[in-house]
Amino acid sequence: MCAMRNIDDQLRAGKDDPDFGHKCAMLLLGMHRWTNQQNTNVTFTDTGNLAYQISIRSTLDPTKYILWGKNGNANNPYVAIPVCYLDNGNHTNRSLTDRDGQELPATTYAETSFITKQALWYLWNQIPSREEIQYFVEGYFNKIDSSMVQFSKRLNNIFRNISSDNRKDHVSLRELDQHNEQHWQSARLADLANLVTRNFVKNEDQQSFDEECTSFRLECMEHLHKLINSSDNNSASGNATLLTCALFLGLLDWIRSSHHENNSGAEADPTSRHAIGDENMQALTSLLLLLSNLCKQYPLIALVPRSDTQPKMLFTLRFDTTYPSLTNPQTWPQRISEAIIGPTHLSDTVNLGFQSYAARASHIEVTPIEHTDVESVKEITKEPPSKSENIDKASNKKSDIKMHFIAGRIHCVRYFSSHQPITYIQLKIIPDQQTLQYSLLWSLLLAILSAFNLSSLFGYYPMISIFTGDNLIAGLSMIFTLWLAKTLSGINNSLSDHVRQKLDDTISKSLIFYSISYASAFLNLGIRFPGDHEGLTLPQLPASIIKYATLAITILTGLVTLIISAKVCLWSRHRRKANDQGEINNKTYPLDRVPKSECKESNTDTLEEAPFSVLSGRKERERVLKIVNEFLENHW
Repeated sequence: MCAMRNIDDQLRAGKDDPDFGHKCAMLLLGMHRWTNQQNTNVTFTDTGNLAYQISIRSTLDPTKYILWGKNGNANNPYVAIPVCYLDNGNHTNRSLTDRDGQELPATTYAETSFITKQALWYLWNQIPSREEIQYFVEGYFNKIDSSMVQFSKRLNNIFRNISSDNRKDHVSLRELDQHNEQHWQSARLADLANLVTRNFVKNEDQQSFDEECTSFRLECMEHLHKLINSSDNNSASGNATLLTCALFLGLLDWIRSSHHENNSGAEADPTSRHAIGDENMQALTSLLLLLSNLCKQYPLIALVPRSDTQPKMLFTLRFDTTYPSLTNPQTWPQRISEAIIGPTHLSDTVNLGFQSYAARASHIEVTPIEHTDVESVKEITKEPPSKSENIDKASNKKSDIKMHFIAGRIHCVRYFSSHQPITYIQLKIIPDQQTLQYSLLWSLLLAILSAFNLSSLFGYYPMISIFTGDNLIAGLSMIFTLWLAKTLSGINNSLSDHVRQKLDDTISKSLIFYSISYASAFLNLGIRFPGDHEGLTLPQLPASIIKYATLAITILTGLVTLIISAKVCLWSRHRRKANDQGEINNKTYPLDRVPKSECKESNTDTLEEAPFSVLSGRKERERVLKIVNEFLENHW
């Protein structure tokens, strides 16, 4: 049993280890080097949330252990291990356990901030040309902040402002909310990393590079002016946000200057210049990407007693989060059509994301949802189609994700060699066969009853006699019984409720139209045959109007009921085809790809953030990740 933690002791522990910053940087940047497998299990709960269980299997070199605390728990210090990255959303019922199911403590905000800042400072100190970069950056710092503050303190304020939980709520932004500000900074840092890696790209177009730099500068200047006009410059957080924008501009000037120098060919020793340039490129790119990560996410760092560490460790993270609404905006024709005959599509799409670059192999499993089946699974790609491909070819292109079913459970796997930081998949959910069969029987019953109403208007006397006053109570009782039977056939799971809701809405509308058809047929026949309806007498003119009006209503509502029944029949036929095509449970097959433009953004759950997720969908992704991997290999 470990002693109680003393946070002051923990923070002092890092200063006692001369290799502390190096270990922090390696673990935060290179999770895929020591994490063997990450398995994410997704369950749709009855309360409408998503329950995640993320299992992380790792093999960590003992030389990379971060001993966390040498005073309060000197006999058995903790080892700090970054397990994964999480976004800044609301995660309820969070728990982190080890292989034996024992609860593990996680670092506090102050501890996480200390670890991330030490990693950032290590990366900064690995840049050979950091003094030259400081010269460019400090010029912008002095324009924004006239106080004579040391460069290191200003840079430390930027690191603290970006890292950990990103507390930017003190910055008053009229046009940009907190999330947009974090996203803007993360995207700009990724842009800078891309520009850095282009210093030694063969056959680089100088004009294109200059145009991209000019565009970046204009965007940063515009953003800086907005911040100056809308933020409280007197607050520490507001000043740090302004300094962050100044850092971008200073880095851009140095990148531009370095790019011209590297491509001028005037250096006497090009071999030495190239070597120094590589070191600058690797270290600076790694720094920028780690900063980009920390803009929108934070590392969840587990504290494991050193006596419990093993060559191979297993961590299990569990938490619940809300699922975005499946309701999508509709046009007026769609709303009118849905108001009359109900939804036109049977299936619903569910979009999920999972980390695919934080481990050598990343898996996602989706627990079967009650009363539903999965019609298809596709990968959502953010990358635009190449010039040689059209949209259709791009959407039909196979991905490198392998998927198979195990006892109804969907299992997808992707390896980090695909260089895809975060992977999105689209599930198409349809009601199960039994649920659809019940709805089909309902629709056929109501269609037959509505057809009976229509035929009674032109039928013979025994059929007309059913609509006499004596049978009114029986007819109303039948309608009430049908309504009650349909209402009691509910489902408890929220997602399957939404999928089933399409069938429920369809049958409800059919029942309503049948009820109107029955009432109008009863009234029409009562006017045409008043002798069979005691007490029903109307003046001649109103009776004529009502007779034709009820006739029209009976025909229209009866036809709508028949149309709804035909729609459910088509759904049932489509469902049988999907069932025939889905009999592939015993073999693995690659997924198809669907462009992001065809997906509904409101239905996408991003799960936790992933390392380098800002690079998803960018063409330069592989080049930038290759540079970071080279840095890790040289410093690991």
